Amino acid sequence: MLVMPGLPPMKKTSRVQDGAAVPLPPDPRVQETNQASRCFRTFMDFLDCRHYLSEENYNCAFLKETYNRICPSFWTEQWYEQLKKGTHPAWEEPPPPKICDVCPKEE
Repeated sequence: MLVMPGLPPMKKTSRVQDGAAVPLPPDPRVQETNQASRCFRTFMDFLDCRHYLSEENYNCAFLKETYNRICPSFWTEQWYEQLKKGTHPAWEEPPPPKICDVCPKEE
């Protein structure tokens, strides 16, 4: 079973069964019917996941599939263009992961 902080544990299963896409699991962070905020949050979560793990990671692939299924394609195309230009309003390169929180600091 795979676990990613902030997301429920996921099993490696196919997202397509009998030729039909499996419904996406609900996101408890988004309670409203309008899925625009879920679209944006999932896209941003994917960028973080890709930065720390890789795009091939199962959890990152799940996030990418999720935003591709709920976001209008012109939104994601626009966001990728903004990322290329460095003008995306919500994305800052996250810091590298901390290896050890209790290790002595190097000087």
